[in-house]
Amino acid sequence: MLARRFALPLLLLVAALGIAGSLYAQLETGDRGILPLDSSNVLEIGGIHVDVGGADAQSARYAGWRIAQRQGFKALWAKMHNASVNEAPSLPDGTLDQIVSSINVEREQIGPNRYIADLGVQFDRAKAAAFLGVAGGVVERSVPMLLIPVMVSGGVRPASSSETPGSVPGPASAHRRARSIMSG
Repeated sequence: MLARRFALPLLLLVAALGIAGSLYAQLETGDRGILPLDSSNVLEIGGIHVDVGGADAQSARYAGWRIAQRQGFKALWAKMHNASVNEAPSLPDGTLDQIVSSINVEREQIGPNRYIADLGVQFDRAKAAAFLGVAGGVVERSVPMLLIPVMVSGGVRPASSSETPGSVPGPASAHRRARSIMSG
């Protein structure tokens, strides 16, 4: 009787502690160790301020992102070459679209026909290396390897496990035929 009286409150306490623990585990701290985004193969430039007007909010935002790509490439080129931004080459928008991997919004204000933002631009190192004149365009690959799936069926390890209509029978079907002959 006494155990039943305390069972429900104890169960509720354990459930509350479990929920609290799972919520606490979801909190982000400043020291996570591993970044949530794989940024090992990108070149990034941040703090690009844009203030653009347009016919509507969407076209103003698009124009702002275009300007951020252009300014970001020039700033990254200048940073890599220890030169001024004015010396950096201009690339066509189509080329910038190919080498930009993402645009990060640091702060933005969107109006009916105006876009004001501080943006960051990430460039794919392999694609942007040729335009920036830096190493990093070569991607290292592992040694070629042959992988043959092996499935154990009835103590036998056939190299191929299934056939399609019209294919040459493999070891698996030979094993099935032998087993049916022996059993029947």
